[in-house]
Amino acid sequence: FTACFTFNHDSLNQFRLYGKKQNQEVTGVSLVFQPSFFSSSHSGIMDIEQGINNSFNILNITQTTPNNDDMEQHNKQDEKTLLLPLYRCIYLDPESFMENEIGKKVPYLKIAARDELTFYREKDKKVNDFKKYKTEIENIERKVSKLFEKMIKNIEILLENSNKNEKETFNILGLILLPLSHLIKHSAFHEEQECRIIYCCSFNNGHIDKKESHKAKIFREYRPIINDKDIARIYLSKGAENYAHIFKSLGIKTVRISSNPFRTAEKE
Repeated sequence: FTACFTFNHDSLNQFRLYGKKQNQEVTGVSLVFQPSFFSSSHSGIMDIEQGINNSFNILNITQTTPNNDDMEQHNKQDEKTLLLPLYRCIYLDPESFMENEIGKKVPYLKIAARDELTFYREKDKKVNDFKKYKTEIENIERKVSKLFEKMIKNIEILLENSNKNEKETFNILGLILLPLSHLIKHSAFHEEQECRIIYCCSFNNGHIDKKESHKAKIFREYRPIINDKDIARIYLSKGAENYAHIFKSLGIKTVRISSNPFRTAEKE
């Protein structure tokens, strides 16, 4: 289960792609969440213990089983207070290569981050602030690139030594890499600067909503939004600016009208 977010809080293309009502462009609303809306812990994104146990047992590997108290506490988890961590998407292009700091050719890899325009638009920043931010992002990208290289080497070694258990090895790798697979996107989508929260579980998980009243939709509910606590500000596109008073009445203090020069095709 995936929920998508972006660093481009006030973006012309984002409003035109996703901010539509009754197929009319620029009628959307951009909600900017506080960091507290997400978890600062990496735990909770996977709930497929049974599936992992089955895969490991095939290989006769000892797997620690949670005690009854832990399982009971897990089953009592209140979905209304569920918090999940937010991860940056990783953009890859398997056909493009670039040189790293030591002159070695590596696959093109970028992570979601603010571009220069959104960096200055969000806060009153100086040029040196963005240079520092850009350096931080580049350092993260180098670390991610090295981790990818290390991961690939480890997988190759694992497969070479899997002998007759290659199928089971692939099953385990699939489970281990499942969260990561939902954070990988093609570089063509880099402009979206996307982040995601993810939740991986088996189909019979008790927290999944499969009610007939929701038709074909199956989802894992996140906790409700507390307007004056969770929302930092709201951007309204041109087609939604008449609703500004409604959001202010909900206790949202910062409601902004997008300054982007929206243009739509005139109807004949």
